[in-house]
Amino acid sequence: HTSLDFDTPHEAFYKKLPPERVFELGRRWLFEL
Repeated sequence: HTSLDFDTPHEAFYKKLPPERVFELGRRWLFEL
């Protein structure tokens, strides 16, 4: 999407997590791709 004011459910989920948790999840998903 192009609007920075709009959060997808995925983005809203990320924003609720602590940064270290986001990093851990993102790193795990990168390895699983």
